[in-house]
Amino acid sequence: MNKRITGLISLLAVLFVLSACSSDTIKASTSDLKYSFNNEKVSKAAGKLDFKPELPAKLPFDAKDISAESSDGVLRIHMKNEGIGFVEVQMKKKAKKVKGGDLTKASTPAGQQVKYSQNPNGKNVYWKKDHISYAITNLYKRESESLTKKQLLKMVDHFN
Repeated sequence: MNKRITGLISLLAVLFVLSACSSDTIKASTSDLKYSFNNEKVSKAAGKLDFKPELPAKLPFDAKDISAESSDGVLRIHMKNEGIGFVEVQMKKKAKKVKGGDLTKASTPAGQQVKYSQNPNGKNVYWKKDHISYAITNLYKRESESLTKKQLLKMVDHFN
């Protein structure tokens, strides 16, 4: 009888620890994209294009020193943040097949299929939607001071 009670108490303790861990994970995942993104420079540059790309709406970092340019049918958004380095978001109308590097297939939390690559100086995510090619690049000096793969994939789901 004592062995059953001890076993039951151990099981309840394990379940309690597991439930606490999973609630922390849920809190972390919903708070990754806590910065709204609405920038006049970006909207103005996007307005010069002959197509209407989706723009980032939420970011996992506080974007500083934002610039945007559109030329030759390509919109480039440049953002800096001391904690994660340099981020560029690029959109172009002609959807080209992305190749080269160590591209792997990945899925965003919402299930969108993308291609992901990483090298010692940066991480990239590529996807296509409505005949428009999108890319997010995070360049950094140290990987420990960069966006995570999970954060980049979540950013893809927050374009509109």
